[in-house]
Amino acid sequence: VIELAAEWLRGHDNYLPGDTQFYRSLLYPGANWALMASLHKMGVTHPDTVMLINRLVHALFSLWTIALTYKTALLLSDRRAAWTAGLIMAAHGLMPFISVRNLIESVSMPFLLWGVYELTRTEADPTNHTVRSSILAGLAFGLAFVIRWQVATAIIGVGLYLLYRKHWQTLLVVTGAAVVPVV
Repeated sequence: VIELAAEWLRGHDNYLPGDTQFYRSLLYPGANWALMASLHKMGVTHPDTVMLINRLVHALFSLWTIALTYKTALLLSDRRAAWTAGLIMAAHGLMPFISVRNLIESVSMPFLLWGVYELTRTEADPTNHTVRSSILAGLAFGLAFVIRWQVATAIIGVGLYLLYRKHWQTLLVVTGAAVVPVV
């Protein structure tokens, strides 16, 4: 991912690394390229400094998972359980290490959790922001899928849950919104 973004920064027009086939979305390498290009425009050109800032951005982005876990647990239970869930997510030993390694897997997880949070909001209070939350959930699931297509297994599980609960409108809205980032 970083190699590809760095190649684009150097002005090489190839969008595939070498002669190998690239079975991943170009959205994440493009986001890394945009960060690197903006740093270069600000005068930050040393590779170590660029990667330090890149990793800080990834670390800050991964903190979103802690907040989403807390908020989702708060909707499903009480403050104590939500606090415990947030602490477990924050204290998980691999998360700080994985989040700064520019792994596509760790970048797609906040979007997946955001989608779950938005759908949990519709379950917790069906009268409040149902369509809005369903659209946001679909967009979040679509972004997670575009970044890492293997998260489709989790998204399909959410769809099966909505089918089981007979939430037809929510399923249609989420599916329609999820197609937007994919297209």
